Order: sequence, then C-alpha cells, then structure tokens
Amino acid sequence: MVYQMTPFDQWDYDGINEVVLVDMTVDGKARKTLVHFDRNGFAYVFDRTDGTLLRANKYVTVNWAEKVDMKTGRPVKVAEHSPLKVGENTQACPSAMAARTSSRWRGSERSDQFLCTDQQLVHGA
Repeated sequence: MVYQMTPFDQWDYDGINEVVLVDMTVDGKARKTLVHFDRNGFAYVFDRTDGTLLRANKYVTVNWAEKVDMKTGRPVKVAEHSPLKVGENTQACPSAMAARTSSRWRGSERSDQFLCTDQQLVHGA
C-alpha cells in the first residue's frame, strides 16, 4: 500500500512516524487497521487488508489544511498557508530555493519570479 499524506509537501512533514496495527471496530464493523499519526497533524486509519482510508482526523492544531477529503484521500489545503497560489509565490518554495542556488540562476533573478506548481518549477512566471 502506498499513500501520500502530504502531496507536494511544502512544509517538510516527512511521513516517518511509526504505524500501529490495531484490530478495531469502525462504523460497526470489525477491521484490521493500520493507524498512523503523521507529522502533518492528521491521524490516519487504513484498512490494512485492502488499503482503504477509513479516517483522517486532526489530532493537533493544523493550519495548512482544513481536512482530508475522504473521497479523494487528498488534503484540502488552506490557501493562505500555501505557496501554491496561482501566479503568486507566497512562501519560499523548496524547488525555487534549489534553483536559486544553482549556477544557472545564481544572482540573476528575483525570488518572486519563481512560481511553484504541483508538478514543476516555473521560472519567470
């Protein structure tokens, strides 16, 4: 099973915390589950036999995402706390910072000319 808890992780929430295998009742049904409290502030419960996401709840104060959309499994990000606003780089983007330190870009551009998207770094946007 593979599940990306923080897609395009701008905040360095590496999902390295341990997982716990728990036999529990979820929605009235006995399940073999995998429970993971992630560094992104959400606690996840998966059915470990088929990988179904059963729960994704905040367990600490979280300001980067409102919730996890249970249909898609993706977090619903808070726009004010994300550098991925269309046409605007609101925070330092890891890809932009890496590009700025390369010899190709060093000293030649302003940081606001780097725009991060989920797939790529766009220069001069």
